[in-house]
Amino acid sequence: MTPNTSNSTAKVRFKQHATDPLCTLGNTFDAPNIDVDVSATLSKSTGRVHAVGKHDGAPSHEILMSHITSKGKFLRGCAYRFKKRSFNDLLPPMEVKVDVTVNPTGIWTKGCKVY
Repeated sequence: MTPNTSNSTAKVRFKQHATDPLCTLGNTFDAPNIDVDVSATLSKSTGRVHAVGKHDGAPSHEILMSHITSKGKFLRGCAYRFKKRSFNDLLPPMEVKVDVTVNPTGIWTKGCKVY
C-alpha cells in the first residue's frame, strides 16, 4: 500500500501467480496457474475506488468492499464479480480485463455487476 498524503489516496496492487501442488496428474501434468494482476486506487475523502487490471477466466473472481457511513454504519457490497466460464480458461494468457469504479455514496447497494 502506497499512501499519497497530498490527496489522501492509497494504491494497492493484487498480483497472484498461484499453483496447486496437490493438483497433478502423475508427474506429467500440473494444473494451470491462477493468475491475477489488478491495481486499485482508493480515495479516503470520497470513498471512491477504481480497480483496473486483468485475471484468468477461471475460477470466479470478485472484489468486495466495506464502507463506513458518516453515521458509523458498516456496510458491505460487491464492486465486481466474474463467474467462471470453464477451467480451460486458466490457460495463459490472462484474458479478462477489469476496469471498475465504485463511488459509495448514500445507500450502499449489495448488488454486483456480473460479467
